[in-house]
Amino acid sequence: RCPARVTEDGGGVRAADCILQLPSSMGRPVAWRRLVAASALRMASCRCRAGGS
Repeated sequence: RCPARVTEDGGGVRAADCILQLPSSMGRPVAWRRLVAASALRMASCRCRAGGS
């Protein structure tokens, strides 16, 4: 199972990794990859804020 709900402690990265692997096997369009990339960036920035630095 993919930890898509977990966004702390690297969970965002794992979720993005899972999301990226899923569409590739399903033959999703390029737009989907862009959407995933944007989500991954948002997850990363959220994680950085939550981590505090």
